[in-house]
Amino acid sequence: MNQILRIIKFTKSLWPFYASIGFFTILLSGMSQLQPLFTKGAIDQITKLIGGGHANVKLVAIFAVLIFLTDLGQTLFSNLAGYIGDIFSAKLRRTMSERYFEHLMKLPQSYFDNELTGTIINRMSRGISQITDYMQMLSNNFLQFIFSTIFSLAIVFYFSWQVGLMLSLLYPVFIWLTSKTSTRWQGYQKDINKEQDQASGRFAEAISQVKVVKSFLQEPRELSLFSGHFARTIETTHPQSRYWHTQDSFRRIVLNLIFLGIYSYIFVETARGAYSIGTMVLLVQYAA
Repeated sequence: MNQILRIIKFTKSLWPFYASIGFFTILLSGMSQLQPLFTKGAIDQITKLIGGGHANVKLVAIFAVLIFLTDLGQTLFSNLAGYIGDIFSAKLRRTMSERYFEHLMKLPQSYFDNELTGTIINRMSRGISQITDYMQMLSNNFLQFIFSTIFSLAIVFYFSWQVGLMLSLLYPVFIWLTSKTSTRWQGYQKDINKEQDQASGRFAEAISQVKVVKSFLQEPRELSLFSGHFARTIETTHPQSRYWHTQDSFRRIVLNLIFLGIYSYIFVETARGAYSIGTMVLLVQYAA
């Protein structure tokens, strides 16, 4: 979260885009949360009819139209938010590139004596690409997820505090397990990034000085050094990937067990008559 706040502070000139994305994100979250409520209303009316009671067919048709309108709203709002997010990403890339270039111009000559040109360029390209991709993902997906989660939990607690409490356990457990995994994974990734930067630096220097390289017959040496950096990235990727997927399997199994408890409780309580069929469907949809 601290890193996100630093990026936002660093790019405060883009605040209209942050505000627009936040606005459409709230609208999208609202649209997605209304559908289960309309579905519940329609199912409850149909259940009355199946049970031999009287159902309001007109109300069922209205719920169907409302579901369509929420679908339509999600389609329009998601594309508007996506468009704004794309423009925001392009402007963010420009802002960060300009700031990075400005920073490089202020560095002393001694800094460039100890760094390969290609390494500096690759470091800039990789860093800016990662940040812009992350912020674009945050604006197009993550913010909607956060608001949807808050709205979903509020509605679930209204219909069943027990299910709401069990769903709430998912987030601290998932975040805790992920943070334990990410710390070690990032250590591996730091080593991979370093090797890739050095390989790109070697490549750029060899190409820019290709006449000198060929004059001194250094092609095999340059290729060997270049290949060595990527070979070490493969060596690092093996334990990194093994560790991540092992931990991910454990994390998913824990979540699967929590969901087993949630769905079992919902189905058993519905069978006992505590929840209507519509409420059961609503709780299952919000849990998903």
